[in-house]
Amino acid sequence: MLIQPPVYAHFHNDVLLNGRHLAYAPLEFTGDGYRFNEKTFEAAIRPNTKIFILSHPHNPTGNVWSEDELRTMGEICARNGILVISDEIHEDLILNPQKKHIPFASLGEEFAQNSITCTAPSKTFNLPGLQSANVSFRTSGFGKSCAANTSATSSNWSTCWGWSRPKRHTRMASRGSRRCSTISGPITRILPKRSTKPIRA
Repeated sequence: MLIQPPVYAHFHNDVLLNGRHLAYAPLEFTGDGYRFNEKTFEAAIRPNTKIFILSHPHNPTGNVWSEDELRTMGEICARNGILVISDEIHEDLILNPQKKHIPFASLGEEFAQNSITCTAPSKTFNLPGLQSANVSFRTSGFGKSCAANTSATSSNWSTCWGWSRPKRHTRMASRGSRRCSTISGPITRILPKRSTKPIRA
């Protein structure tokens, strides 16, 4: 799984806890912030890299990705057969009035088809106690896998539904202390087991 350090610790720790390996595409420190580098990003990809976890906006650097940056990341991932998991939990917390959050899936159908978007009310409204989150996607195979996986653990989920109309996302709202392990199953099953040491770019 590909990540962009410095990044939220769970992006690193939870991948290893699920028995997978990491590839690193570090952001470049420029003296006044951290910036995305296209060459560094693509060079970090390995033959068995299957997923890119995008922190969007980026935590902890505060980067609000531009449309060009998002398209570049998405196009590189598409060329290499990498699914984008876009963590957009901080989407409403944009402090710079000159910046605008652009949902990754809104870039076009090809981006929506090759991505999973994660959001929650916990950051914007300070409601972590609800233990509630949303996962949006259009890939039918992933939806079936999630539905099958959550049927056995229904007590951990408040809702799980999908629409047949092609232009609507399938949504799942999770609730319960085991929600992370519940949803990680369908994702991590497509990934190879990690080696003894993380892969570094």
